[in-house]
Amino acid sequence: MRGRCFGAGAALWLSLVSSSALALFSVPVFDIATAGFDSSNWFQPDEAFHGDIGNRWDDAVHDMVVQADGRIAVTGYYTNARGLAGIYLQRLMPDGSRDTSFNTYGTLWIPNKQVALFVPLSIIQQTDGKLVITGYKRTPYGLKSLLMRFNPDGSFDNTFGKRGKRLLQLGWASVLSDIVQQPDGKLVAVGSALPGGLSVTTLVVARFLSDGKPDKTFGDKGRIFIASASGDAAGYSLLLQDDGRIVVAGSTEDGSTLSSLLVRLSPSGQLDSSFGNGGGTLTSMSPYADETYKVIEQMDGKLLAVGYASTSLNGVVENRDLAVARYTADGQPDTGFGTGGVSVIGVDPLAVTNMGHDEATDALQLPNGQLLLGGVVKGGMGFMVLEADGQPAGGDASGAAHNAGFSGAVLANAIGLQPDGKVLLAGYRRQLDQHEGKYYNDSVVVRFHGGDVDGDGAPDVLDPYPLDSDNDGVNNTDEALP
Repeated sequence: MRGRCFGAGAALWLSLVSSSALALFSVPVFDIATAGFDSSNWFQPDEAFHGDIGNRWDDAVHDMVVQADGRIAVTGYYTNARGLAGIYLQRLMPDGSRDTSFNTYGTLWIPNKQVALFVPLSIIQQTDGKLVITGYKRTPYGLKSLLMRFNPDGSFDNTFGKRGKRLLQLGWASVLSDIVQQPDGKLVAVGSALPGGLSVTTLVVARFLSDGKPDKTFGDKGRIFIASASGDAAGYSLLLQDDGRIVVAGSTEDGSTLSSLLVRLSPSGQLDSSFGNGGGTLTSMSPYADETYKVIEQMDGKLLAVGYASTSLNGVVENRDLAVARYTADGQPDTGFGTGGVSVIGVDPLAVTNMGHDEATDALQLPNGQLLLGGVVKGGMGFMVLEADGQPAGGDASGAAHNAGFSGAVLANAIGLQPDGKVLLAGYRRQLDQHEGKYYNDSVVVRFHGGDVDGDGAPDVLDPYPLDSDNDGVNNTDEALP
């Protein structure tokens, strides 16, 4: 899940980008034919992955990082059976078992008494092995951005901010959705902010020194705001290019319509006028609404932005399709990809769910050039395999879509690749607590590989603690962990 806009209204562009400086291009929405592709040996769930997620009452994985040694760090929120809420940071071994060298239990629980109502959205591993989490904190005075850094053993890094935490005042409200580390150790983050005096949300990019303090050599006192002329703007993802330039992906509002936004900044935090049309590109992937949640750089230097595009069902905007746009290195639409630079792919049949829903929240490129889009496919947690030209693998959208098999409300917030080439999905599913008669969110991590170990086609779900299986009214995890 990504940071979202806070409100609506009208204002002039605040800085850097004017509405006339961005080029808007549109493509027709289409579905790929679904015939002729045999995916029986592709990316089957790997039941040998016997992970150990220490879940509480209600929880969800918001992001995941696969470390260089193959271990897996995940972060998300939790609420236990007693109603106490907080965030968790957990690390798994490459085979999915709990890494007990990480904070003894393999999990660091951070309750409200330490970080009140904090929601983590992104996690990275620094070159020195330390882990950095970004997100936001709810306070009586609005949302504030927060950075947290941890040592490789799971303890707070006291050299960063105040005892490992850095609270940020970026206007009246702010959310940091993604972060990267520069080679010099500085941290660059992107998100959304509501600067004082404005009634609209702006996209914000901020840079920090290695100790968490603002880097005042970047932009205006360490940050820059990019605002829309007609409504809200938000930043969800960023990447750092080899020459130090920063590419940011998000969305901007034009009345009742959301369009995808891609912007590039110089290493000093200024708009790169050589990119797109005056520093950025607006892309309308549907007549209704679309957003871009993740941007990656391909091996050939082209840029890939993924998210969703809304289509109309009986005159009501309630159907989402996977959407992916590709750009040349200078920010122009890559017309050799999809249709006019965009692929919009629907794979969830309306007859099954009565509301088609496919959405990409994360992406990566395989060594063979194929693209994996993780998120929601066929109405559930899964991923789509695309060829280099934007077409579903084998020319069949249904066959190229791989689902973890969970029904109901499910979402993969992150996709990762282990050193041996196996694919990981992390997110949540919606579960019914038979004892309480209530639904709750349940963190899950699923691994796929080239074959099904026992042949039953069922994914291995990382949730070894069945909720209250002894029917004593207390969550099993709360009994086992402090």
